Amino acid sequence: MPRPQRRIPAPIMLPFSEVASAYLSRFHPDFPQRFTPGAIRLLKKRRCANLTKVREELGYRPTNIRTAVQAAYAFHHERGFITNPDARPPVVPEIANSTEG
Repeated sequence: MPRPQRRIPAPIMLPFSEVASAYLSRFHPDFPQRFTPGAIRLLKKRRCANLTKVREELGYRPTNIRTAVQAAYAFHHERGFITNPDARPPVVPEIANSTEG
């Protein structure tokens, strides 16, 4: 049985994130920070995205992250921006081959 998730309200998390961020910035500057005051402020806004309009008017079709990264890599490799001699040739995803627009 999975452990139940506990939810801590954002107004309570904000002071803790400020203290943690100040401590980590000063004593462990190389440690990656995810629990930042800015991240908590974004959570407090409770925003969500609606893609209906962009789908209807522009024909946008969202893809998964793997396909998006492969398309971006292929785009930059094709234009010569990736100069590492050990770089792998790009795997051309399906979306990069489409000519819809």
